[in-house]
Amino acid sequence: MFFCYYQKQRKTRLDISKSFFYTLITFIIFFSTSCFEENTNPFLSENPQVFSFSKDTICWKEELTIYGKELGLLPEDGEVIFEDGSALKVSDCSRWNHSSISFIVPIDTKSGYIYIKYNGKISNKLYLKIIDLSFIEAVPVPAGEFQMGSLYGLKNELPLHSVLLTKGLFVAKYEVSQFLYEYIMSENPSIRKSDFLPVHNIKWLDAIKFCNALSKRLLLDSCYEIKGDVVEFDYSANGFRLPTEAEWEYCCKAGKNGDFGGTGDLDEMGWYNKNSGFLVQPSGKKLPNDFGICDMHGNVSECCWDWYQEKYYADSPAADPTGPEAGGRRVVRGGSVADGNDFARSSSRNFDEARAKYVGIRLVRNRE
Repeated sequence: MFFCYYQKQRKTRLDISKSFFYTLITFIIFFSTSCFEENTNPFLSENPQVFSFSKDTICWKEELTIYGKELGLLPEDGEVIFEDGSALKVSDCSRWNHSSISFIVPIDTKSGYIYIKYNGKISNKLYLKIIDLSFIEAVPVPAGEFQMGSLYGLKNELPLHSVLLTKGLFVAKYEVSQFLYEYIMSENPSIRKSDFLPVHNIKWLDAIKFCNALSKRLLLDSCYEIKGDVVEFDYSANGFRLPTEAEWEYCCKAGKNGDFGGTGDLDEMGWYNKNSGFLVQPSGKKLPNDFGICDMHGNVSECCWDWYQEKYYADSPAADPTGPEAGGRRVVRGGSVADGNDFARSSSRNFDEARAKYVGIRLVRNRE
């Protein structure tokens, strides 16, 4: 009797266990199916979403990553579309998966909204600031001959002599801004800080490094080879560089032989100690000279390539002079907001010692 009862109880427990087991299996299958459907159906129906960029501000030829979700896994018709209508295909990207897309920003791409398209689905748009460097507005300056120096200046401006420049130039219309310098060099040494003011408080070697870094960023040849404190100049390279002293004066005079280009009136042409309040001013607020170049007189003095030598003009070459072979100080030109009108004259020569506070950069490039 006891044995039969035990068997009956055991069978009942087994039936309950089996029932529980089957219920559990059914629940797991149902739950798994429900989760699968819940996780995958939105993927099949939702549009891609863009959340952010790896960099909010970027330059041509730099890699950018777009982060988001539902971006598609190598979709056949996937595109990254820019506001100007240009687009990158999947094959143009180094990575394309559900959550990120990476690619190199093409040259000439403009700032604007970017969105993703894949398999007929369109994402939201996000704004990307692209440093297209078009704001380095260049003025074409022809090759030519001019009278360098002055009969009415200091001894270091004598003798007045003819100089032939055999290369045409692209000359930056404005002095290098703090925004551009900081973007390229990741620092801003300026005293009065603002994106829209010319960079100043620059050492000559830092100006050289900036020219090389900017050239590299735009896939141009570097004009300078830097070996410690020794710099070698490749005059034929196509990258950005400082003007030679002769090129600077030629661009400043702009076809005239007066002290101040353009109108000939310094107050209309530049910032100096009597009209600046001793404060560096935004570029382009004064009238350009006859070549269309602004702020050659005053605002910030501008670095030149040449070593400074007081009597250099007596022995300088008649064509394309690049300054003495060696020296202890580099030439700066143009005067500044802290200088009087005499320093702002087109033929006035100075050097960088103790004047870095108001020294900036004017970029040039060879035209040929």
